[in-house]
Amino acid sequence: MNYLAHLYLSGSNEHVLVGNFIADSIKGSTYKDYPSDIQRGVLLHRQIDTHTDSHPNFRTSTKRLHKNYGHYS
Repeated sequence: MNYLAHLYLSGSNEHVLVGNFIADSIKGSTYKDYPSDIQRGVLLHRQIDTHTDSHPNFRTSTKRLHKNYGHYS
């Protein structure tokens, strides 16, 4: 489901979509080695993850699941 949300939020630019899709495999500042639209996709992915991970509802849900599912919560 996470992939679908990221792809949906990429908009209509195919290169931004590719950057958003591959972002989890790109570490640190190495995203700068890619064309500018792919860079935008990587940065968009990171912004989406930061927003989601810090949202109070998400944090509450994660805490509920963590005991039984650990990292996968």
